[in-house]
Amino acid sequence: MNNAPDVGQRLLSGTVDWPSSWQADRADISTGTGVLNAVTPFLEQLINSGLDPTTLHRHFSNICLLGSEIVRQTTYDSALRSLSGRDLVLHFLHEEGGPLAQHNPTETNQRSFDASCRKLYHFLVTKANTDK
Repeated sequence: MNNAPDVGQRLLSGTVDWPSSWQADRADISTGTGVLNAVTPFLEQLINSGLDPTTLHRHFSNICLLGSEIVRQTTYDSALRSLSGRDLVLHFLHEEGGPLAQHNPTETNQRSFDASCRKLYHFLVTKANTDK
């Protein structure tokens, strides 16, 4: 029996804590909430796509790391805070993956992170094209 939907729902319910875990100052909560709102449809799609629990965990961990990296970068460039959550996420993603993550100790971790970021990028770009 595939318990991925149950695991996925538990993982999704845990995302409510992500913005506070990314917070360095009060402004980060709003930024983090915008990022979370932008990535949640992608996370829901992953849950519904039939991925195994290990793969779901990996993608959720990588997207959480992406959010942390985005919020961290807005500390250095406060103009980024004016972007919508979706535009902010897309600012850091491209077809090849995501930003160099400060907390990825190995090349293997970075490749996994980039794979999740590529999936998110394609999801956001495809969704934007289908919403037109």
